[in-house]
Amino acid sequence: AGGLTALGSAAVAATWQPTNSTTSYCDKPSRRVYIWGSRRSLPGAPHGEDTAFPTRCRFLEEHPLAWQTIKFGPGYGIAVDTSGALFFWGTAEEEEEAPMPIRHERGTRGRQESLAAPPADAPTGPLMTKMARLKGDADHKPTDDEELTEDFIQPVENYAAKAAPTAVIAAGADKAALPVTGHVLTGEDILKAMMKRQMGGETAAVKPLMPKRVFGKDTFVSVGCTEEYLYTARKDGAVYRCAVKDLLNGKEDFQIVKGLPKPTMLSGERTSQIAAGRRHVAFLTSSGRLFCMGSNECGQCGKMPEQGVRVREEVQQESLDEPHLVTFNPGEGAATVKVVDAHCGDAHTLVLDRNGRTWTFGDDRAIQLALGDTRTGGADVRKPMGTYTHKNNPVGQPLAGPVQHRNKVVYTFYDRHIQPEPVLTMPPSVFSQTSFPLPHLIAAGAKQSYFVHRESDNKDTNVIFACGENWFGQCGRSRHLQHQPLLQVRTPKETKVEKLVCGTGHCMALLDTGKVFSWGANWKGQVGTGKRAHTAPPVVLEFGDEPETAKVTAIFASDEASALIID
Repeated sequence: AGGLTALGSAAVAATWQPTNSTTSYCDKPSRRVYIWGSRRSLPGAPHGEDTAFPTRCRFLEEHPLAWQTIKFGPGYGIAVDTSGALFFWGTAEEEEEAPMPIRHERGTRGRQESLAAPPADAPTGPLMTKMARLKGDADHKPTDDEELTEDFIQPVENYAAKAAPTAVIAAGADKAALPVTGHVLTGEDILKAMMKRQMGGETAAVKPLMPKRVFGKDTFVSVGCTEEYLYTARKDGAVYRCAVKDLLNGKEDFQIVKGLPKPTMLSGERTSQIAAGRRHVAFLTSSGRLFCMGSNECGQCGKMPEQGVRVREEVQQESLDEPHLVTFNPGEGAATVKVVDAHCGDAHTLVLDRNGRTWTFGDDRAIQLALGDTRTGGADVRKPMGTYTHKNNPVGQPLAGPVQHRNKVVYTFYDRHIQPEPVLTMPPSVFSQTSFPLPHLIAAGAKQSYFVHRESDNKDTNVIFACGENWFGQCGRSRHLQHQPLLQVRTPKETKVEKLVCGTGHCMALLDTGKVFSWGANWKGQVGTGKRAHTAPPVVLEFGDEPETAKVTAIFASDEASALIID
């Protein structure tokens, strides 16, 4: 297990090197694979900056079989070919050597690379003196200008804690060595520590793990990846998971996930699809049932969290170690609910049933559940203002009755904005036309939900609606609203959407013409425009020297990276 088979050995034998789209390394290959975004998630983890422009991927192109799916996690990626073989790559952080600790004598400014007098650009000021005080200079008396907070020093504390106390040399001192009990770092070391804390370890040394086939000769029908685990569904219905940390370290310790249906003589039900969020995962079975496990502090697994729905001083982390069968409200047609698609965000789940209805549950703090603009206002704890009435309705529960309300649910001031049980979403608002048909495609971002509707019953073209957090234009209209209710994404008119995929904060839509529109957060270049500016409304992606007749046949997006295939 874990070694390369004959299926993929030839593809990986060649040295992996992502090439620019204008560079040709083979004569007009029939399949071109482009990949971009966070470099730590790309095959081979190319050195330098993140890839902000679609770039050709040699390994994925030279593989003998077509790719069924490509997904990315924080610092790793996976790909499954049409035979079901699973390939894994990633970036394991190496332990970085801590800088040499320096003892700062009062009246001196230490430099670890010099025994002479300190140069003019040596670190000075209250930061260094306060650090000396924090690190054990008991006789140091703080001055009036030492106003730095403990929070600012904290990253340096963590960074310095890696090194054991040792004897060092103080600049400008006559003594050759001084015993010390603490560490003081140079200004450069402080900046590196702060950048590493803020950028999630991007400044740390990395060790790329080359793409390799995992789990021996087993084949899979679906895969899902969270921050901690890689989940796989085999063709025989068995579901396994393995810690991503183990895979990055070369250890394949796959454990079976218990509690899911298995095929028997009387029933052929098995897991057919895996949808993974940041810390929870959903399993869709061939009979249309839905199971969830993992983090459940907001009810994203379809179960009431232990702390309930009222606001608490501290929300405890809650997790389900075994799959939980999600049940639907009998009053909303549960007898006919058979799930055909499911997607997971950071803390919410979005479901599409065979009748075209969409259900959501979990976190609603960014109004991502498409239940209306449910943000709490003063009217929720005072008298109703005429928009809706909730006097006789349970707090935080769907409003009932024949009257059309602006919101699907209402939260009072002291309610947690969560829905621990599936709730039908609200349809898009219409002004000058009949209602839109039910959606046929759905997708979920970190704190967003997306729905693809036909424009009308007699039209085959589509419109995309989005709701949720919109700091970086994730909802595809503009960046004017921090949180956006269900509104239309600004894609061109008279277009047909074939596929919609989402990462943590960005989206891509594949049209029937083969064009790809992309929008949203772009701090890692995952939108693919070649720039780092957040993008809204959507823009058409370009691929360098690709001819105008080139047609994209598949798109993939997850976490902070993206990929597409041109045949």
